[in-house]
Amino acid sequence: MGNRMWRAVLTLIVLLSGPLQAAPNSVLKRALDATVMILRDDIDETFLGSGFYYGDEGLILSNAHVIEDETAVLLELRDGTRHVARVVARDAKRDIAVLQSEVLRPGLISAEPSPDIGQPVYAMGAPLGIGFTVSRGIIAADPRQ
Repeated sequence: MGNRMWRAVLTLIVLLSGPLQAAPNSVLKRALDATVMILRDDIDETFLGSGFYYGDEGLILSNAHVIEDETAVLLELRDGTRHVARVVARDAKRDIAVLQSEVLRPGLISAEPSPDIGQPVYAMGAPLGIGFTVSRGIIAADPRQ
């Protein structure tokens, strides 16, 4: 995967780091609306993890360890709707997976510049299946591969 995808992985951090002081509710809502819970597409619908819509072409980014060996997964959006997305790429070494959905939603995009060390940031996700949470932290180190 190229440098462009790695920038996308940091999208939530970059998107939320600058504008948050000016409009926290609208920025957080936009990021949460781009976040998805990822479930196994089977009868049990086992929770796997989370990801987020990237760009406007139906791409969803997640982690390879979340997707495991699945070829298709079930996405659950914040409004409760569900649909299937197929896995189009995964890189276990870099722990990134790319999904493709036919359901288009506004996604996040990479922003410049990258946040500085010590800058406050927010992360969205679904730890342990608790959907659509927000955690606050700080940038502790420069991005590294």
